[in-house]
Amino acid sequence: MKKFLTDFPTFDNITWNSLPPKIVIDPVFTSPNSTTKFFSDQFGKNSVNIINFNSEIEPLLNSEIRLLKTTEKNAYIRKTIMSINNIKLIYSRICIVENLLDKTFYKQIYDLGNKPIGNIIFTKSTIRSKFSFAENKDFLFRRSIINNPLGNILINEGFYKPSLYTIHQELLKFHQK
Repeated sequence: MKKFLTDFPTFDNITWNSLPPKIVIDPVFTSPNSTTKFFSDQFGKNSVNIINFNSEIEPLLNSEIRLLKTTEKNAYIRKTIMSINNIKLIYSRICIVENLLDKTFYKQIYDLGNKPIGNIIFTKSTIRSKFSFAENKDFLFRRSIINNPLGNILINEGFYKPSLYTIHQELLKFHQK
């Protein structure tokens, strides 16, 4: 079994497609809305836990530079793990190009701690690009660009396959109550 905090892929050396993998069986993976909101609506707010384990300026991956259409080499990178009912499900890597970080926005992000970033990047004027999808042995991936008034923000998410199956079963049980 993977060590959840240390054995993650880089999102850089995989083939991305415009269609989701065939094994995706519910809207969790394809919903354009906030993933945190989706799970909070399904299981209750207290069932969703986000752990922010890294938030700092770091080098962008080559694919991230291309997607963000930037010449910047560094970005504010926020790495989180989302658990549902104590089941670790999603690893995310959110990239915000440094020149977009005005002091107010940076403080809002820095002050988030373990709260979802969707609270500040999904606004009425936000436009989310279509997802790109990929998979490997352990993960289903999706990535998209959020265009909000400050500029483009790249969201990479890796859904841990064994947990996705377990969460799907929990979701079915929850709705049978």
